[in-house]
Amino acid sequence: VIGKVNYSEDNRPKINPEIVIEAKSIPEIGFTEIQKRKRLLSIIKDIEKIKNLELSIPKIILIFDGTNYFDTRINELISKRDNTDDGIEIIRLFKVENKWIKETY
Repeated sequence: VIGKVNYSEDNRPKINPEIVIEAKSIPEIGFTEIQKRKRLLSIIKDIEKIKNLELSIPKIILIFDGTNYFDTRINELISKRDNTDDGIEIIRLFKVENKWIKETY
């Protein structure tokens, strides 16, 4: 969550949210198929978590897809997002011929 920090009467910090960004990555090397699947499931949970915030601010899930794991799975995330909170923007960064590409859903 990014926003201005205010302090309560007991001097505890509280963020007045301006934007919510959840970032996840699958590195180019080092992740097993099980770890990649767990990351997919984690993003699905993030969609629910962000929806439950009930905020009228930009909400983004940023995915660094170093192995192009989401080539065949992005539609699963889009469907989950569309059925949960279509106000969440999904941004996926992935490589094609050693060049990073950005797709927004």
